[in-house]
Amino acid sequence: MRRGGTAVNDSVAYNTATESGGGFYLNAATTITKGVVMCNAATKDGGGIFGSVDSKISRLRIINNTAGSSGGGIFLDRDNQLVSSLVSHNSAANGGGILAKRDNSIINCTLVRNHADENGGGIHYTSGSKLTNSVVWGNSSQVYISGGSHDITYCAVESDTITNDSIAGTGNIRLSRSNIFAEKQNQPPLFTTITGFIGAGISVAQVDSALRIANWRPLTESTVYVNKGDNEAIPQGYYLDVAGVPRIYSEVVDYGAYEWVPRGYTHVVKSSAAGLLPLTIYPNPVTNGYATLDLRGAIWQEGNRALQIKVYNLSGTLMATYSATGEQTSINISQLPNGLYVVRAGRYVGKVVKR
Repeated sequence: MRRGGTAVNDSVAYNTATESGGGFYLNAATTITKGVVMCNAATKDGGGIFGSVDSKISRLRIINNTAGSSGGGIFLDRDNQLVSSLVSHNSAANGGGILAKRDNSIINCTLVRNHADENGGGIHYTSGSKLTNSVVWGNSSQVYISGGSHDITYCAVESDTITNDSIAGTGNIRLSRSNIFAEKQNQPPLFTTITGFIGAGISVAQVDSALRIANWRPLTESTVYVNKGDNEAIPQGYYLDVAGVPRIYSEVVDYGAYEWVPRGYTHVVKSSAAGLLPLTIYPNPVTNGYATLDLRGAIWQEGNRALQIKVYNLSGTLMATYSATGEQTSINISQLPNGLYVVRAGRYVGKVVKR
């Protein structure tokens, strides 16, 4: 499928390309948000996705795709961005999960159970690309770097050999192959081959449901890469993890596609086809009881009806409701217990810490 423009909540499965881009071939700048790309194949590069240039891809589950050459899950040529996505059970000769060439950014992704016949089971990338706030674990090999310097920061990587280089960047953690995910350690791969998958008769919806939260979310808050990431690395406007949980749950972002939340957590914010936008709140943290919301991009009043501002705790309970009074609206949250809250004003969503 050739794309340019924007796609939301797409599911692309069981396609084959005689050259590159089994699921998507992005030959122009494209924005893809939320969906499943699974069981596609390409004889050359990008079994699931081939990204040429300037594409922004987020909240995808890229699963069980194959490429004859490079980038079983996704091949990124230059100046592309992959954010908050799960890349699992893909295979290729090089870069089983991801092959990233020039000046690509891979942020808050989880790369698990991918396979490369040659180099880079998890990811194979060249000089200039960046890997940040990500987890690389349980692949045939983890990271392969070919040529030049690299930029790997705030990543958790399984402690096998990282070929051609070290992982000495800021904030990096080496993981053991312990049970750090809510997946049984000795469970066989969820997917094997495209043929086997089709024969099993499993639908895209079933796969999406199976992978939504259960398999790759950290087991506990004490998991080594929870609350360890770089908040500044998250691009503007990317406020949800791959499963729709708001980032950041605590005050520091987690590594990987999934933000840790406690058992029984209720999603407060869900995306719509139009998408949600970040809300600026200051001061943050709030220490004197008053928070100011920047509503300059919002329609804060229609006729006699003011925009409603709702404050939720992290269990999803509505704690307070206010009405907007202008482009800069102050709300008094002094009555709320100290803690972290989600604030929603129409399509705008933000977080505030009250101390």
